[in-house]
Parts: sequence; structure tokens; C-alpha cells
Amino acid sequence: MPQERESFPLDVLFVGGGPACLAGAIHLSNLVSRHNDRIATGAMKGPALSVEIGVIEKAREFGHHGISGAVLNPVALAELVPDFLAKGAPLAGLIRKDAFYYLTTNGHFKIPEFMIPSANDNKGLHTVSLQRLTKWMAEIAEGMGINLFPATTGVEILHEGDQVAGVRTGDKGLTRDDGRKPNFEPGIDLQAKVTVFGEGPYGTLSEDLIHRHKLRNGRNPQIYSLGVKEVIKVPKALGEGLVFHTMGFPLRPSQFGGCFFYELDDDTYSVCFVASLSWRDPMFDCHAALQALKKHPLIQSLIKGGEVLTYGAKTIPEGGYWSVPKPYTAGALLVGDSAGLVNVKILKGIHYAMKSGMLAAETAFEALLRDDVSETALAAYEQKLGDSY
Repeated sequence: MPQERESFPLDVLFVGGGPACLAGAIHLSNLVSRHNDRIATGAMKGPALSVEIGVIEKAREFGHHGISGAVLNPVALAELVPDFLAKGAPLAGLIRKDAFYYLTTNGHFKIPEFMIPSANDNKGLHTVSLQRLTKWMAEIAEGMGINLFPATTGVEILHEGDQVAGVRTGDKGLTRDDGRKPNFEPGIDLQAKVTVFGEGPYGTLSEDLIHRHKLRNGRNPQIYSLGVKEVIKVPKALGEGLVFHTMGFPLRPSQFGGCFFYELDDDTYSVCFVASLSWRDPMFDCHAALQALKKHPLIQSLIKGGEVLTYGAKTIPEGGYWSVPKPYTAGALLVGDSAGLVNVKILKGIHYAMKSGMLAAETAFEALLRDDVSETALAAYEQKLGDSY
């Protein structure tokens, strides 16, 4: 007998609680408020809009799946929240010292600055804990009346014909063999006119969407790297706003990847090692490589005596421009890492994720105004991406 499920109607559902979806939800709420203000003041004719917005996040709390430590270009943040500093955006240090090194087994040499592309200059940008930033954005969204659903996993895409119509969430209170505990709760159907998928790289529902609607036809396959990261507390950081990247050890000469080292605050560093998953040796262990990297004299000089506070791992979509799938279909849009929007050359993706969420919000807003969420109506999203930075 089919399980009866509760339905929760929304106008726009964002799947994933990272920077892309939260930026999109906040921007959409702002667009609706400005639209209604213009109508209320007589600056524009027409009916006011009432738009229900929802964001689901599989972690117990928003921010818990944000892997700490990143370099943030705040261009999208400034557009989304112009007074972000006054509102307490949890940015860490301002980057004042930036370098690239080539590591040998026990030594290193600095790559001259004139050999580093200007796009890779991080001075003046911010290091940031992605966990704290995401939590702060979620608090803003909640204050705007956006429906936040933490500890909620999407398990199936809902369709009406060929049009995406929302997401079914997972049952709770199950045993390991799918039996029901006394606290069993069936998942609910979050029905939406537009569903925005921003689950990160290789998201389950995003990939289902891509395969069912053939969104990768005519595009290159996506390729991935794996990043492993530790946040390390030390007695005292250098206080130089230090960021550096490395090549060489512990990678082999033909292997793609490297290290990121970020000073987060007065006593915390973030150390990250990244290696391509297309490397021909399937037994290469990224975590073991990170431990070897931490013993290198350059890294040891900065973290010796430190304590690992947190650690995590994340895949990174690195196919680039030609691997971005068609980012729309009837009733649905792809944003952030789910759409492969990482600029590998400059080693950044957070501000692209946020901007893509905001452009998805603008596309959804226009579609709601026209009461048309067809594939043709949502095709404007791809053009908006193409016209943006």
C-alpha cells in the first residue's frame, strides 16, 4: 500500500543549504519585496506577489556541511548584502601576503611574482570559514521569513509529466534494514513551481536531473578533484594575513593538484590538499598525502605544536567551462558546484556559486510574474550566466 505523504506547497524550492541556494533565496525575497513596494507606492501597476520560498539542507544545522577555510572574493556578497560588514558577516582575515611555492621532498622555492597570473593575486580578498558564512546567511534568510528545512534530505525529484514539480524528502525514524522505529515519520512532498538544485558537486538529485533531462548532451563530461582539509589551532599565527599555494610534493610529476594554506585568524590555519580523481593510480590516498604534506618543513614551521580542530573532504568539479551542463529544464535550474561553476584557473567558486543562485532567483521571479515555468521561459537563466562575470 503506498505511503500517504503530506504535501507542502512552495513557489520556489532551493535544494541545498550552501552559499548558492541561500544567496538565491535571499535575493528572490528581496526582489519580491521591491516589486510589492513599487506597487504599494504606485510606481508600478499590477497585483502584489506572495511567494513562498523554501531551502532544504541535509545537515542538522545550516553551515554544518560547509568545509571551513576558503578565499572569498566578496563581489557577490556585496551585491547581495551591500552592508555585509555592518551586518556582521563572519569574514576572517584580510589577505596581505600571498605566494606560490614549489615543494621538493624536504625543501621549497618561491615562484617569482612576475610568473604568477594577476588573476591569482589574492591580496585584498578575505579568508573565511564557509561554515560560519553559511550559518550567517541562513540567519538572514530565516529573518526574512524564508522557510528553512534543516536535517532534510531530498530523495526523489517530483515531476508532472516532463516538468519538475518539487522534491520528495526522506523518511525519518528508519532502522538499518529500512524497518520503522516508533518515531517513524514519512517524508513530505515539497511541491514547487521552480526547483533550484545546488547540492554541491555530484549531488544525487542534480545528477538525476541531468541524466533524466539529458542536460549533458553536447557538453564535455565533468571531471573531479578531491580536497581534504584540516583546520589547525596553533599557539600564535604569523598575523600576516598569509595565504599560499603549493605545487610538487607530495604529488608525482604528472599528477594534477596542490596545497592551499590559509591563515584564518590569530591562532588558526587551514591546510588543504587537492588531487585529481582522474589520476591513473586508484590507490592514491589523499588523506595520507595531506599527513605527509603536514610533515614538510615549510608547513611544519607554521603548524608545529598545533591541534586539529576540524577536518573534512569535498569533491571539486574541475571540468571548466565546456563541462557546464545545460543549466535549466522545465521547472528546474542548476546552480553552483552542481552546475560545475568553478574557475579552476583562479582556484575559486564561492562567488560564482552565489551569483548563479542570484541569477536563478531573477529567472524564477520573472517566470512567476508571467506564470510560466516552462523550459523556454527558464532558458533566460543560461543567457544571464553568460552575460555575468
